[in-house]
Amino acid sequence: MNQCLMELAPRYPATKFLRIVASNCIPGYPDANTPTLLLYRGGKCEQTLVGLERFGGQATSPDLIAISLNRFGAVCGDPDDAAVAAEQLAGVVASAAARRGEGDGEGDSD
Repeated sequence: MNQCLMELAPRYPATKFLRIVASNCIPGYPDANTPTLLLYRGGKCEQTLVGLERFGGQATSPDLIAISLNRFGAVCGDPDDAAVAAEQLAGVVASAAARRGEGDGEGDSD
C-alpha cells in the first residue's frame, strides 16, 4: 500500500498524502487494522478505510487504490473523474478477487 500511495502522490498534487506509523500515532493500534486510510475534506474526517481488502488485497495497484478512493469523491483526479471511477470499481475489484481465487486456494484466516 505504501508504495502505491507514493506513486499516486505525484500524480494527484491537489490531494495531500500523509503517512505515519500507526503505533507512533495511536499506541497499541492493532496491526490487523493496518493499513488505515483517513479521508479528510474541509478539515473533517469523512471516511475511515481499514484494511487492504477493500483495495484489492495483496493484488492492489496504484490505479485500483485511486479508483477505490474516488468512490468517496474526487480524491484522485477531478470531480468528473469520480463518477467514472465509481462505475469502474466493481469490475476492477471483481477481477482482483477472481485472480486471488485462482491462486493456491488458501483463504484468509480470522
